[in-house]
Order: sequence, then structure tokens, then C-alpha cells
Amino acid sequence: MARQLSLPINRQPLSEQVYHQIKKLILTGQLEQGTRLTEKTLAQDLGISPTPVRESLRRLYADGLVELQPYKGVIVRSVKPEEVLEAFACREALEGLAGASAAKAIDAEGIERLRDILARTLQEESRDALVKLNEEFHQVILEYAQNRRLTLLLDTLQDIIRFRRQLAAYNPEYKGSIYRQHSAIADALEEKDSAKASRLLQEHIQDSAASFAQEIHGNKKSSN
Repeated sequence: MARQLSLPINRQPLSEQVYHQIKKLILTGQLEQGTRLTEKTLAQDLGISPTPVRESLRRLYADGLVELQPYKGVIVRSVKPEEVLEAFACREALEGLAGASAAKAIDAEGIERLRDILARTLQEESRDALVKLNEEFHQVILEYAQNRRLTLLLDTLQDIIRFRRQLAAYNPEYKGSIYRQHSAIADALEEKDSAKASRLLQEHIQDSAASFAQEIHGNKKSSN
């Protein structure tokens, strides 16, 4: 592997650190789709034994980010657009549940955190930063939903979506749409309206899926 890998210094188990590091490289495109991943090479680059690398690759396989191919071994997957649309459909239902649950438990501090994210969204121009703010908004809602299994399921779905989606979708017009939708969701949560929060979150994910579908259509037309 032609890059020097490194692990952050923290108290997480080594296998957990390795998992997150490799996952980050995949999701950011530094490990491109189709790249072969070997335990030996990754272990050498990270300066560790193969065991935590092996455990990490198993988790990445379960996440759907890598696959096993005959005579090649572990390969970074090529995620098809249809898979992303399936992930959006599942996420729509689960985000609705998260919103309904969060509306019952969210407090003034939680609403303040959401409003702060909204304020930063208006000021931000960086595409990467806007993506992170979008994810931060949804993470606050998940935190107040207080459902660990729901969080794990949504994290896996979001990985697939993030892996395939082009950041170019976050243009000024899209930014304004995201802001308006997030603001309405925050209002519903502050009002403790579970049904409304659930509906608005589902509609928000529907719009994201539609935007992705338009990207696919546009890419197909430009390649013809």
C-alpha cells in the first residue's frame, strides 16, 4: 500500500481503532473501490499484528464496505446506485422512528444544540463541513431517541449512502432546502409533536433520495 497509515492515540481497543481508520479511508475515497486489502500489508503499514486487522475486515464486510472475491481476497466494494436507494428507503422508516422517539425525550439543551447547528449551517460554505453539520443534526436526534439498536442500524445505512454519494450535490440551493427542512424538524421536536417530527424526517429523507436519483440520471446522461 502506497500510503503511510497511522492510528490515533486513544484508549479504544486496538481493533476498534483499526476498524475506524480503515473505514475512514474507504468512506473518504482514499481506498478506492476495487482496491485489494490484505491483512499483512495493512498490519505492516499500521505497525501492528494481523489479528486486529483481521477483526476489522470482518466488521467492514458486515457493514457492506468490502467483499470477498475468488483469487483476490478482500476488495473494497463497488456499491451500486440501487443499493443506495434501498438504503435510503430503510433509512426513511428508521429516521421516522428516531424522530418520534426523540420528540418525547428531547430537552431544552437538545433543542439549543439543534439551533446551534442550524446557525452554523447558514454561515458555512464548505461542502465537506455542510455534510458534517447535516450528520451532526441527525446524530443529536438519535442521541435523544435513546435506542442503541436504532443507532447502529442507521449508522450502517448512512455508511452505504456516504460511500457512494457525490458531495457535489451540496450546492447553495440544496443547502437552503436542508436548512428549511431541519428548521421545521427542530420546531416539531421543540413542540414535542412526535407524529409531525416523524413525518418531517421521513419527507426529509425522501427528498435526499430524490436528489440522489437525479444525480444518477444526470451522470448517465453526461456519459452518453
